[in-house]
Amino acid sequence: MHVVGLCDVILNGLESAGLDPRYIISQCYDGASVMAGVCGGVQVLMQELVGKYIPYVHCYNHKLHLIMINSASHDKEVHNFFGIFGRLFMFLRRPNVAASYRGSALKRLLQQRWTGHLKTIAAVVENFDE
Repeated sequence: MHVVGLCDVILNGLESAGLDPRYIISQCYDGASVMAGVCGGVQVLMQELVGKYIPYVHCYNHKLHLIMINSASHDKEVHNFFGIFGRLFMFLRRPNVAASYRGSALKRLLQQRWTGHLKTIAAVVENFDE
């Protein structure tokens, strides 16, 4: 999605929630140039569309997430726990296994996205009896 499309999504979301964009007091996005860029990023276009200066604050959740990943990776039990799920994902991707597996799809465990970890654990729990 491009910058204009992202701004449309944000503004439409505010409108559907009954919120007036003129009352936006700040913006918080990750550091990707499409969001935070000072020359054409969402944060700049939002200011133009709303017609006022809206301060941009970098979201530090990603950095906090990396700290948590690093800390958890030093715990042997956590490392082994997620290692099992990673190996299970790779096993289920094998063509002969994938053709016969009928359970919920597993997500690849990426360090950048903990939602994949949650969805994979939930899928395994859901299909445990199978």
